[in-house]
Amino acid sequence: MLLSRTINSLLVPLIIFISGLWLIYHDEIIPGIVKPLLVYLPLVTSIVILLVSYHFYLFRLFTLSVLFSLWYLLVQFQLGPEILQESIISTWLGWLVPLLAIIISWLPERGILTAPGLVSWLVLGGVIIGSYLLLDMASYHDLANQNITISKAMPLVIMISLSIAMIHQLAKTWLQGNVLDGVIFFIVITLFCHDALVLPSTDSLSISHLLIQVLLVWSLIKHSHDMAYRDELTGLPGRRALNEWMKAPGRKYVIAMTDIDHFKKFNDKHGHDVGDDVLKIVASRLAKVTGGGKAFRYGGEEFTIVFRGKEIHQCIPHLEAVREDVAHYKISLREKAKRPKSRAKGKQQRGRGTNQRKISVTTSIGVAAKMPERSAEEVIKAADKALYKAKKAGRNCTVADK
Repeated sequence: MLLSRTINSLLVPLIIFISGLWLIYHDEIIPGIVKPLLVYLPLVTSIVILLVSYHFYLFRLFTLSVLFSLWYLLVQFQLGPEILQESIISTWLGWLVPLLAIIISWLPERGILTAPGLVSWLVLGGVIIGSYLLLDMASYHDLANQNITISKAMPLVIMISLSIAMIHQLAKTWLQGNVLDGVIFFIVITLFCHDALVLPSTDSLSISHLLIQVLLVWSLIKHSHDMAYRDELTGLPGRRALNEWMKAPGRKYVIAMTDIDHFKKFNDKHGHDVGDDVLKIVASRLAKVTGGGKAFRYGGEEFTIVFRGKEIHQCIPHLEAVREDVAHYKISLREKAKRPKSRAKGKQQRGRGTNQRKISVTTSIGVAAKMPERSAEEVIKAADKALYKAKKAGRNCTVADK
């Protein structure tokens, strides 16, 4: 599960990165008629990202696109690509901008025009304007022309900070599988490759920043896909993803329908917040089903698990294992009035067992297999009938369709 999530968040950005890097080193294949337009393509792509991310209230993506666009405008149209070879410019742009990008990716989604969002904008704007004014000072240009570097301490501090941030970024991508984290990782590598390995030129700078914006576009596409096909509460693929799978399920497969026993009573007794926590926990256990099964959230407290190319007798042991895993999992339940009001206090209390009591939930499972006369919808209905029989049989059991 962890490896699969990491591959999903890194594989496509890696392919985009390698393709873009190859194009940077082989820009002679770009038709001459396209080259005059190449300078403006990163800005056009950026405008698309800004419009869509604003529509979806994606603060981080919007801010990142602004940051890279301002940097591109500054270097391409104000300072000139050759300025990257100068020591002070290289120090500030080569290290500070990637570090800012990583920090922005760590920020929570807070809306673009909200109060917290505006505070972030002010801080970011102050850093960008301050850096621009510093770079534009004649004395600093004189220093750069004389090849006199600024104090070695500042570049070293920024370099160490960025190295630590990059390690943290890769760890976040590995553990959480967030596509934007993986995209930022490759964007920073792109910046390093351009500044360190490519002779500064108008074409190479344009391709590098077009590659950056394409990586951000991929992050936007993946976010839109997840909005449409992934259940926000549990993180599992949702009903729409299941419907897409049912269009071409294959010739042999097994479908299991499962839901949480007595969930309505549990919800009424403990409240919807606790009910949502239980749904997340059960979903996380179902997502670990073995035997090639894939879990979907069907709706409410009901989930679907599909097995491609399997027979019922091959799937039962794996379904039984995940059912027992859910039943044996102890959920810590704190009284609502005594719950910590802040996330920091919650972390302090976590694991201490204060104001907590342990509860568990069970699930019932119905299983059905593909038959020549059955469509995918009919297999789901058969699995649903088997689930009903499991409920009548006393719950917390698995019943196969006959």
